[in-house]
Amino acid sequence: MFWRALSLRSKLLFLTLAGLMLLGIFSYLQVMRSFRVRESMAKNDFRSKAVMASQAIGAAFHERYMDVQAFANHSVFQGQNKEAIVQTLNNYVESYKAYDALVLVDADGKFVASNSKTFDGKPVDSKNLEGRTFTDTPWFQRAVRKEYLEDKAKGLTGSVVEDVQIDSMTSALFAGTQYGMSFSRSVVNSEGRITGVLTARVSLRFVESELRGVYDALQSSGYSTGESLLINRDGLLLAEVSTETATERSELKRNPDKILRWNLATQQGQQAASEALAGRSGSLVEPDRIDRFERIWGYNAVNEKRFLDQLGWSVIVSASTDEVFADLLSQRRLFLSGFFGIAVVFGLFGYGLARNLAREILEQSNKLKDECSRLIELGEGLDGVLHKASHSNSENNSVAGVASSTVKSIFAQAGDCGEALMETAKRSRDFHDKALLSEHSVQRVAVEMTLARTATEQLSQFERELQDASTRLSTFSDFVFKAQLLGYNASIEANRAGVNGRGFASVAQDMETLVENATEALRELADGLNKSQSRVLDLSSSIRRSVSDGETLMNEARLSVSQFQGEFVAIAESIDTVRSALVAKEDALKNVFDSVAQLDGASSRSQSVYAELNRGVQELREQAERIEDLIHDMSSSVRGQRTRSRGRRQSQTQSAVAAVFKRSQDLSPDQVRADAVDRLAQKMRPRLVVKSEDSEPEVTDTSSDDINSRRVS
Repeated sequence: MFWRALSLRSKLLFLTLAGLMLLGIFSYLQVMRSFRVRESMAKNDFRSKAVMASQAIGAAFHERYMDVQAFANHSVFQGQNKEAIVQTLNNYVESYKAYDALVLVDADGKFVASNSKTFDGKPVDSKNLEGRTFTDTPWFQRAVRKEYLEDKAKGLTGSVVEDVQIDSMTSALFAGTQYGMSFSRSVVNSEGRITGVLTARVSLRFVESELRGVYDALQSSGYSTGESLLINRDGLLLAEVSTETATERSELKRNPDKILRWNLATQQGQQAASEALAGRSGSLVEPDRIDRFERIWGYNAVNEKRFLDQLGWSVIVSASTDEVFADLLSQRRLFLSGFFGIAVVFGLFGYGLARNLAREILEQSNKLKDECSRLIELGEGLDGVLHKASHSNSENNSVAGVASSTVKSIFAQAGDCGEALMETAKRSRDFHDKALLSEHSVQRVAVEMTLARTATEQLSQFERELQDASTRLSTFSDFVFKAQLLGYNASIEANRAGVNGRGFASVAQDMETLVENATEALRELADGLNKSQSRVLDLSSSIRRSVSDGETLMNEARLSVSQFQGEFVAIAESIDTVRSALVAKEDALKNVFDSVAQLDGASSRSQSVYAELNRGVQELREQAERIEDLIHDMSSSVRGQRTRSRGRRQSQTQSAVAAVFKRSQDLSPDQVRADAVDRLAQKMRPRLVVKSEDSEPEVTDTSSDDINSRRVS
C-alpha cells in the first residue's frame, strides 16, 4: 500500500537512491574490507617487528652466554699478572661493547681484577671493589657449585645467568645506579681445579640496541609515538626505547621509575603483555592505559632456539593508531565524504530526471486522457447513429407493413373488379342470347326504333366507359411496374447497405412477390376487359345491324325492347361497380406510391446512417491509432527517446469528427422526407424498359444523375 501510494517521481527517486545505496554499500564493504586487510597488514607488521626484535635479542643473548665461557678459558686468568689480566679484560670490554664490567675473583671470592676503562675509553675506578669478598653472592656460589642455567636441547650449557636487575657491582664501579645482568663462569686450571670465577656484567645495551633498531624502523615509517619494550616473566619492564628515552646518541635515558617497577601485565593491564607472558605471538589494538589513547600492539615471547626459556622475556612493539592508520583514516574520510557528495549529486540528478520524466509522462497522460474523452464522444456519437439506424429500420418495417397491407387490399379490390367484370360479361352474354332469340320479333319493334337508337347510343357510351376502364387499367399496370422498379431499387440499396439493409432486402423481396402477383392479376384483368370490349364491340355492331335491318321489325321488337331495358340497367350497374373498383384501386395505388416514397426515404436515411457508421468506425480506428501513438510516446519518454508531434493531425481529426456528428444531428425527419421525395421524383423520369425472355427487365435511366444510375439494376 505504501508503494502504491507513492507518486511516479517518488518511486523513480526512491529506486535511484536505492540503487545508489546498494552500490554504496557494496563499495563501502569493499573499502572496509580493504581497510581491514591493511589493518591486518599493519598488525602483522608490528608482530613481525616484535618477532625480529625477539630473534635479535635471542642471538645477542646466545653470544653473551657463550662469551663468558670463552673468556674463562683464557690462560691469562691462570697466572698472577694483574696487569695482563686487566689489559685482557679491557680488550674484551672494548671489543664487544656490551659489557659494563668484567670482574675476576679467586676461589675464595676475593676481588682479583676488573677492567679499568669502559668500552668508549672512559676510566673505571676499581678501588671500590678492592678488598671485597663475593662469597655470599648467588652468582659466585652457583659458579663454584657449577649450578649453571642451562638448556641442553638448545645447546646452552656452562654459564650462570642472572636476570636483569640493579647491579650492585657496576653501580659501585660507576658510582651510580646501573641496570644489567650477569653471565658467570668458573675458571678451571689444567688439573680441573677451580681457581676463580669470571663474571661478565652485561649492560642493557645489548637488548636496547636491538630494541633501538625496531624503534628506528618505526620512526622511519613516520610513527613518532612508536616504542619497543622488553618485559620479563613477571611483566616488569626491563628495557624501553621510546621518544622519552631515546636520544641522538646510542645511550638511552633510562627511567628508574619504570625499569623493574612498571608492570605492564598487572598494573597497567595491557592485554598485549598478558598475551606475551602466556607465550603467544600476535598483534591487537587497544588503548594505552597510561597515555589514554589507542595504540596498535605487536607482541612476541622470546623463545628462540638460542635463548633460555627460563627467563621468560617478551618483546612488545607499539605505536599510536592515529599514526599507523593515518592514511587509512584519511582515505576512509575521503571515501565517506566522496561517497556522501556523490550520493547527494546523484540524488539531485536522479530527482531532476525523475521530475522531468514524471512531467513528461503526466503530459502524455493528460493527452491520453483527452484522446480517451474524444473516443468516448465518438462512441456516444456512434451510439446515436445506431439508435437512428434502429429507428430507421423500425420505420422501414412499418412502411413495408403498410405497403404490404395496401398491396393486399389492391389484390382484394382487383378480385372484386374481376367478379364485377365477369358478372357484366355474363349479363352481356345473356343479353346477346336474348337478342338472338328476339331477332324474329324485330319486325315488331319498329315502333320502338327510337328507343333502339337510344340503346345504341347508351351502348356506345358503355363502350367508351369500357375504354376508360381499360385506360385506367393500363395506368394501374404502369403503377405496378413502377412499384416493381422501386422493389428492384430497394433490393439494390439493401445489397449495398449490407447487414443494416437486411430489412430492406426482405421488404424488396415481398414487394417483388406482391408485384408479380398483381401483374398476373392485372394481366388476367386486362385480358378479360379486352375480351369484354371485343364482345361489346361485336354486340354494338350487331345492334347497329339489327337497328338498320330492324327498321322494318320495330313493331315486332316492341316486346323485346322492354326486356332490353332491364338488361341495360343491370349492365349499367355492373359498369358502376367496375368504376367504383377502379377508383378504389387508384386510391390504393396512391397509397402504395406514398409507401414506396416513404420506403425510399427510409432507404436514403439508412444509406446516410450507414455512411455515418462507416465514418464513425474510421474515426474510431484513427482515434485508437492516436491513443496507440500516445502510449508509444509515453514509453519513449520513459526510455528517453524523442516523441513525435501530432497536433495538426489531432485538430484535423477533431474537426472531421465534429463535422460528421454535426451532419448526423442536423438531419431532421422533414429534411429526410424531402430528400426522399426529390430522389423519387428523379426516379420517376421517363425510363426505357426492355424485356427479354431469359432475363429480368433491364432499366436504363435517361438522366445523367450518378445517384440514379448507381441504383439501376
